[in-house]
Amino acid sequence: MKNIKSEYPIPVLLEENDDYLPECKFDAIVENKEVDSDHIKLLVKIDLQCNGLKEMIENGDAKISIFANSEALFFGKSYDLNGYQETYELKIPKFNVKKQVVITGYIISTIKKDRFYLNELNHEYFNEKDVSLKLNPGDILAKGNSWQIAVDDTELEKPFSSIFSINKLKDNRGFTVSYDEDKINIWLEEEIYKFYFRLKDHNNGKLRDFITGLIFFPVVSEAVKIILDKKEEDQEYSDKFWYKAISKKIEKVLLEQGKNIEEYEDSTVELANKLLGDIVKKALNNVYSTIKDEVEIEE
Repeated sequence: MKNIKSEYPIPVLLEENDDYLPECKFDAIVENKEVDSDHIKLLVKIDLQCNGLKEMIENGDAKISIFANSEALFFGKSYDLNGYQETYELKIPKFNVKKQVVITGYIISTIKKDRFYLNELNHEYFNEKDVSLKLNPGDILAKGNSWQIAVDDTELEKPFSSIFSINKLKDNRGFTVSYDEDKINIWLEEEIYKFYFRLKDHNNGKLRDFITGLIFFPVVSEAVKIILDKKEEDQEYSDKFWYKAISKKIEKVLLEQGKNIEEYEDSTVELANKLLGDIVKKALNNVYSTIKDEVEIEE
């Protein structure tokens, strides 16, 4: 956290130390989790038993800050509360996190003070007459427990295109695919790569479905086959984000047909087409509409 010093130059209210009197405590407790289309929403309860720190917060001399961290995607963000609040709804962009989010509450100084003292400090260590503690903005006054919130990847479903990464090849192999990472990496030789990005947005994206069909349809067909075949050598992919995302979409499509993924024995190509929203029909309509528009313009 940029506004928090890594060391503790002054007494800190922590569960594991005795800088404060025994009856004092602080924590930011995660009580509930909900997931909507864009966010993971966490209801956080603030538990502060220390009148001195609470008064500092109410006067604006300190603030409660909740830090959310997801190491898997290098996400870290602090959420500052406006004054003292007993509950706070934390909204975390759900596409920025993976596997788990760690939530930790802090109380942080916002002022500079040459002589800092609170009546709740442990009298064995700190005496008001002799105290020479200097307080600076960013000093940590209290730290709560770290709450580990598991994140189910199926809660993080994104637009289907987000499971692909389009990359440029340095040789002339044309088109190759790798399933070894969380995203499916599609590698295109330089000329095809340029055509892809030039055409997908051409004429306000009128050819986008056609281009999507050309590039993504065979890849999704192969990915569906990997998932349905359940070969032992392919099980290494089962923890990848693309695998979970496509599996969930397969289950949803089959459920609408009264089927389940374990019993499906029909064409993987047919299923891939449905997963992409009947991409074959869309692509053909795409081309037809584009040609029709150009003919009408010429006439």
